[in-house]
Amino acid sequence: MLERFKVMDHEMENCMVCLEDFKSGDDAAARLPCTHVCHYHCILGWFVQNATCPVCRFSCTHASS
Repeated sequence: MLERFKVMDHEMENCMVCLEDFKSGDDAAARLPCTHVCHYHCILGWFVQNATCPVCRFSCTHASS
């Protein structure tokens, strides 16, 4: 399961899928089991075609359930 959380100031730089910066207070971030972070909606779209982390290719077969 994906961990959803709120982004705090300067906590992270950008989404690993769309490469856009996270905004402070954004509550649509998702942490993958490998600890990489993406926008929640971006990683769900990624998982439609891939079952791995977009950065390290860690298998996330059960992460989106």
